[in-house]
Order: sequence, then structure tokens, then C-alpha cells
Amino acid sequence: GMDLCPSCRERLPCPLDAWCEALAARALGDPERYAAGFFETKGREAGTGAYSTWINTGTDRRVADAGVALCVQHWDNAGQPVRAGQVASRAVSAGCAHPAVAERQAVDIAAAGRAADLDAAVAVCDAALATRDGSTLEAWASLDTRRSLLAGRAHRVAFRHSGTYDEDGNPIPVRCHHPDTPRRTRRPRFQRT
Repeated sequence: GMDLCPSCRERLPCPLDAWCEALAARALGDPERYAAGFFETKGREAGTGAYSTWINTGTDRRVADAGVALCVQHWDNAGQPVRAGQVASRAVSAGCAHPAVAERQAVDIAAAGRAADLDAAVAVCDAALATRDGSTLEAWASLDTRRSLLAGRAHRVAFRHSGTYDEDGNPIPVRCHHPDTPRRTRRPRFQRT
């Protein structure tokens, strides 16, 4: 078998998975000072900043992604959810796969509640979850839960309830049917091919 560390035995986040979060917090310092320039969201410099510098100079991507997550959290806590959403959106477009950033972006995409938006939000979650690699960070469990919630909402949007239930108590969907006496009796104006 596999020899587990004390954290893994207790089903807590493993230090081997959480080191990048702690290192990013140390490297960035005070959020009031670093958040504005860490990842630019507008103007000519959109998509640049310390994040792109870290990526281009060989910093471990997990550390850079954790830095973006700290910035998104800072902007949300500072009462600027629009800016937090912009940072999350640009970061996901730039390849950031941090679960908290992906979850924030998925929530923003799904806000309209349309089937296409919900499917796009699930796709963002799936893309991030594909990079999980067995990590035990709590943010991954949260992202997985969010993905399930969004997939369930997408299913319910597509599901039309008939108001009846089967013998097991499951809802029966509305069935498309062709009535015996159709309302339209004249020939269709255009022939379907």
C-alpha cells in the first residue's frame, strides 16, 4: 500500500498540495499593494503584469495560479466583484487552472441561467478539473461540487416536466407527439427536404 502523511490520513489538504498557496501568499505580500498590478484587466496592458512575468520566467504555474486566486479573493473582499470577475475571466483565458479562479469564472458565466451558458460554465469546470492530478486542496472539492450543481441546473433547464410521476415517484418529461387531429390541416407552405 501507499504510506500516507498525517494530513492525508486525516483527509486534510496535504502539504505537498498546499505549498504553492503558502508560497504565493508569501511572494505577493500585502494584497492592497500587489493586487492592482498582478494581473491587468484593461487597456493596452490587459493580460500582463506579475502573473505573465512569473509564467515567462519559469515560476511554477501552480504558484502563479495561486497568486491569481489571491487577487480574485482580494477584489471580492474589497467590494469589487466586477474587477474580481474580470481578473478571473482573463486568467482562465490565459490558462490559469486554479480551482477557485475557475469556479469564480464558471459562476459568472452561468449567471444568466441559459442552457448554453450553463454548458459553457460546466466546460470551464471540466477544463480545470482535468488538471487536478490528485490534489487534495479543498478548492478542488468545491469546484467539483460547483460543476455538479451547474450540470444539474443545465439538466433541469433542458427537462420539461409534464406534471405526472411514474410508479417510483420520478417526474415524467413532456413527450413530443403528433396528435390524431392536428390543428394545422392545410399543406405546409414550404416543403421540408
